[in-house]
Amino acid sequence: SLAIGGVDISLSQLVDILSYGEANSLQNAVIWEIRLPRLLLTMAVGAGLAASGAAMQAIFRNPLADPGLIGITSGAALGAIAAIVLGNSLLSSFSETYGIYAVPMGAFLGCLVICALVYKLSSQGNQFTIISLLLAGIAINAIVSAFIGILTLISSDAELRDLTFWGMGSLA
Repeated sequence: SLAIGGVDISLSQLVDILSYGEANSLQNAVIWEIRLPRLLLTMAVGAGLAASGAAMQAIFRNPLADPGLIGITSGAALGAIAAIVLGNSLLSSFSETYGIYAVPMGAFLGCLVICALVYKLSSQGNQFTIISLLLAGIAINAIVSAFIGILTLISSDAELRDLTFWGMGSLA
């Protein structure tokens, strides 16, 4: 991924840039300022997702467990979709304050709210069981999915386009 892109860099040039820093300034800048940081970010994100997935599987003692079981992914999706769809009208101050970070912040806030709600629903006093966490998460996941459908239904064509590209994901 370091050699492939809009700027042609051969494998020998890549080795020269990484080992000696010798190449023309454009290729050197592309590697050191764009492609290498993106590669390192991708590796860090992948490691974080792997660790959180392993923790989730250990908690539920199930190799197929994922964050969707307790509503985390749907909560994050609801927050991001709300930032996209409602960002220009109801949440305009939120979008203006955070700019390009409004969607990730919305996803993070949605995730936190759903995590707190699922935890509150699954704990009774000082008692907390994995089964109650699982059942509360599945119920909240279904409810949040309905709200996601409503927001998708009321969104404009431009917002639907933004939702589609957000759903595809990117580290660019």
